[in-house]
Amino acid sequence: MGWSDTEMANLKTGDKRLDNRVKKTVERMAASTDSSFPSCFKSRAELIGAYRLFDNDFVTPEKILEPHRECVVQRSATQSIVLLLNDTSSLDYTSRQIDDLGMLEKTYTKGLFLHPTLAVTPDRQCLGITNNCIWTRLPNQERSKIPASTRGRQPIEEKESYRWLESYRQDKYDKFCIYY
Repeated sequence: MGWSDTEMANLKTGDKRLDNRVKKTVERMAASTDSSFPSCFKSRAELIGAYRLFDNDFVTPEKILEPHRECVVQRSATQSIVLLLNDTSSLDYTSRQIDDLGMLEKTYTKGLFLHPTLAVTPDRQCLGITNNCIWTRLPNQERSKIPASTRGRQPIEEKESYRWLESYRQDKYDKFCIYY
């Protein structure tokens, strides 16, 4: 029994074959954390299978993360303090021809933003990921249509900084966490 069998035991995509494929794919990726995505797989057929898996409508990031999140809650229950650390990273795909990318920090850069929340103990033991948000920013021309004078009056839910609040609003973790 591999790591993914335990960590993904409660995975429910709606199809046992997909569940097994997700577990195998996650196992491959976990074994090659210092490699590119294509390098995680032994053959081109495995790589194409992984791309097809992640293109399947029944395999969503939420469904993949939920069983892991449940394991994080169980691990957290054994700790007196759990810290939720989060930050936003830019995934720059400017040189790639990919649809639906948004603007990054500069108007000429294209990509995605990733905002994960990582549960750790004060002695630096990683318990896992509790939350994950991926988004794209509006293209500069659309963003510039919002007058600077009204941007400050936008509801917090419409601002990028809302991701920080979302990552802390995880009721099932509140009894374990201290927020700084």
